[in-house]
Amino acid sequence: MSVPGIEKVMNIASSRNLTEATIALFMGYEFRPADAGLAVSALKFLNVVDDNGKPTSDMEKLRLKGDAGKQAFEKILRTAYKKLFDAVDNPHQLPSDELHNEMVVQYKLTPRVARTAVPVFLKLCEYAGLKEEGSITSKKRQPKTEKSGKKAVLPGAPARSAKELHDIAVTAGFSPIRVAEGRMVLNVPSKLKDKLLDDDKVSADWSVLRKALREFADKYIPENENGSS
Repeated sequence: MSVPGIEKVMNIASSRNLTEATIALFMGYEFRPADAGLAVSALKFLNVVDDNGKPTSDMEKLRLKGDAGKQAFEKILRTAYKKLFDAVDNPHQLPSDELHNEMVVQYKLTPRVARTAVPVFLKLCEYAGLKEEGSITSKKRQPKTEKSGKKAVLPGAPARSAKELHDIAVTAGFSPIRVAEGRMVLNVPSKLKDKLLDDDKVSADWSVLRKALREFADKYIPENENGSS
């Protein structure tokens, strides 16, 4: 999850009395499906919701203000990142490269994931009062510009038909799944599609995600519009 993403999650969790953290809930706050899943996972990692998304006793501590709020969140942070704090006395004070390396070693992260995990950890340290507020920033992705209702494309890029896009996805090892008939198609890795049939846990999680995607399609892609993504 990005720094702006974790900021948005913290703002929602600290300002609302959440009864359950779900993908559908965060999609209602305009998170993309993948980011909504990361939002739920982040709250679980911080132990403010349980494995079922239900608030724990620590959830209400996120709504505390001032020094009391910072002290309460520092305990939450140190518990969630226990491996890191056990390995290093003050990980938030490490040089960037050293903190990156500790993240890789302690949590078995790939370098790519660690590059995101480091600034997110430091941003959370701001909420705990361990870093100066506003010291951790991240560039937000700029939305694609559109003109005359048409999607922006690279100069010279040929328009592709639905069949061409389907064939490209299949060739790349993806399988299309219809989420909302005639309105939205989701391309998933072929191996994952097989698990949807064979793995009860994956199938149950997919049912939750698919319901959220259908609700998203109903909200933003009316049935009288043709579209897919």
